[in-house]
Amino acid sequence: MSRLDGGVWILMCLPEQEADARLRKLSKLGIEVEQQLQKMQL
Repeated sequence: MSRLDGGVWILMCLPEQEADARLRKLSKLGIEVEQQLQKMQL
């Protein structure tokens, strides 16, 4: 389970175009955060 699952679920409730734009921003941020966390854990 990803930490982003909750955010994705919330985005499902938004209008599709708005959700799509936010989801793209979120996924970019999420990927960066996950990479940083992985570096810290090593």
